[in-house]
Amino acid sequence: MNIEQPLVSVLMSVYSEPIEWIDIAVNSILGQTLPDFEFIIVDDNPSSSQLKFYLENLSKRDSRVRIIYNDINIGLTKSLNVGLKQCRGKYIARMDADDWAYPTRLKRQVDFMDENSDIIASSALAYSWDGGESIKKIFRPVTYEDILCYSFTSSPFIHPLLIVRRDVLVAYDITYDEKFPRSQDYKLAIDLLRVGKLANLPEYLLKYRISDRQITSKYGNEQVELCKAIRRRYIEDFYGKYNLGDPDENITFRTVRLSKKLEESFLKLNMPDTRELRVFKRSINSIRRLYYYSLQDYSLRSMVGFLMSGDYFFYPYNLRRFMVVLVKHFKSEIVPKLL
Repeated sequence: MNIEQPLVSVLMSVYSEPIEWIDIAVNSILGQTLPDFEFIIVDDNPSSSQLKFYLENLSKRDSRVRIIYNDINIGLTKSLNVGLKQCRGKYIARMDADDWAYPTRLKRQVDFMDENSDIIASSALAYSWDGGESIKKIFRPVTYEDILCYSFTSSPFIHPLLIVRRDVLVAYDITYDEKFPRSQDYKLAIDLLRVGKLANLPEYLLKYRISDRQITSKYGNEQVELCKAIRRRYIEDFYGKYNLGDPDENITFRTVRLSKKLEESFLKLNMPDTRELRVFKRSINSIRRLYYYSLQDYSLRSMVGFLMSGDYFFYPYNLRRFMVVLVKHFKSEIVPKLL
């Protein structure tokens, strides 16, 4: 390993995860088939002597481990930024303290980034995992085109699998947005999309632990509101790119229909190539779906109008989405508003 610049800096923050979970996550990184990395762990729980004892012993056991101790608890977003400043690798890879990485994870991701010099950041696929034998596949888009459209809804990355070129973060001064104590991963993905191409390696390289300790479980309402703000900004960026004006603040069925008119207006004024046209239409459909899910009032006319307003049935998971629309129509309180 190059002491001055390791190939990869693996960044992880720890707080209240059980020591046995942390140990599983740590050992899955230390056991990687690619050995040229530094492992930066930020301790954001200064009051835990047990955690400090574990981390001190860990750094003595493996010289690749570097521990950063926060004086006070500052939260995940700020802790990750503290760690980012210490990363020296060509690539920065994220890891969470309660997951498990397959041994070839870093090797496969570095190979993917080396082979695709136009990609500034990527992740891979993962299984959801309860710590036992049961695992389920987690869907994420793979291509840049799919990511552009998927990101209107949620983060295109499985964040503990993120790998990003450090020189890109430095060149564009990109860090985790500290205004977002939750959903900082989604915000980072959108910030990266503004400056370059993203993709996902179509291989399963991580077990992503599902538990009631996760941020989504503990801070669900706050996370929902932060995600809404991120989606809103992404839509505003899209409207600005194509000179479509400002999205309506008052979300009504008229807003849903307006997105169809925007599509027609764009086609009259521009001569996009095939790929751009495809991305534009899919993006408009994604925005239309967000608007529909966020309607205050529903009618049979609105449901039929929404389903007939675009290439709705050509999307993946179309049956699932159709069922969500039906549920949203008859039991609107079950499906949360997305904008």
